[in-house]
Amino acid sequence: MKNLVISTILLCIILSSTFAQNSKAQIAELFPVIQESRWGFIDRSGKLVLPFQFVAAGRFSEGLAAVRPLEGNVILDWGYIDSSGKIVIKSQFNVAYEFEGGFARAASNQAGGNKRLGFIDKSGNFVVKPQFENAWNFSEGLARVFDDGKYGFVDSKGNIVIDLMFDDAEDFKNGVSRIKLGTRLGYIDKTGKYFWKPSK
Repeated sequence: MKNLVISTILLCIILSSTFAQNSKAQIAELFPVIQESRWGFIDRSGKLVLPFQFVAAGRFSEGLAAVRPLEGNVILDWGYIDSSGKIVIKSQFNVAYEFEGGFARAASNQAGGNKRLGFIDKSGNFVVKPQFENAWNFSEGLARVFDDGKYGFVDSKGNIVIDLMFDDAEDFKNGVSRIKLGTRLGYIDKTGKYFWKPSK
């Protein structure tokens, strides 16, 4: 009896894991395609899953895709849909990128044509306010940002943890970023401390 109970529990765990993997696969297996100036989404078999209805569309990532819907003849700003086509983050962005690590780069439409980038969460709230000329996805908890000709790093709470002072910078990898001051290369850790000061 004990062995039967254990076997049943193990089977349930395996089935749950398989179901979760299949669900993730289904989310990831939708691809944007265009026909007659409208975007829709197909699955891997080529079947149209979401009809051609969007003016622009990005790829699905972490269950969401950025789209620009139509409302009558009015082109709306960027928002996000789930794999059923439901709008889960309303149209409110001038620019919207794919989600990665729970965050996506976006620019608010509240400042007119201002396309300064920040980061939103999956509720559509800015966790890093839109203030940068450019920004890159988070890597090891920090995102590389660019403004006024300089690079620095922010965390997911919007804190500038490494000042925008570099002429170039790479994303963190294994706790290290290679930076440039003028033509001199150096390396910093995630606190901004040099362990190799910029040199030629």
